[in-house]
Amino acid sequence: MYKTEYFTNSIDIRFEKGKNFATFTDIGTGEAPPKTLKATVKGNLLIIPAQQHQNDYVEAEVIKGKLYLRTRQVLWDKQGNTTGNKGSSDQRIFKRITKKR
Repeated sequence: MYKTEYFTNSIDIRFEKGKNFATFTDIGTGEAPPKTLKATVKGNLLIIPAQQHQNDYVEAEVIKGKLYLRTRQVLWDKQGNTTGNKGSSDQRIFKRITKKR
């Protein structure tokens, strides 16, 4: 959960036993429907590759009990390929909130 003065943003990450990926659900502020993406595990990072018209490049990493979520815009050419140029980036730090299932 990431809180600011005016809104709260939430994400849900679930690991399935025996799988090499996690389900990453961006709940957001609750104004729009949640979006679920597949994140692959690479070392100590969860990585969600960019998909045109779907999502930006996303990395998630736990440091000292907090989730650091880094996003970077990916620029696309007319053929739907990445241009290699890096767009703007952003980092948010989320606090862990556990819910009983």
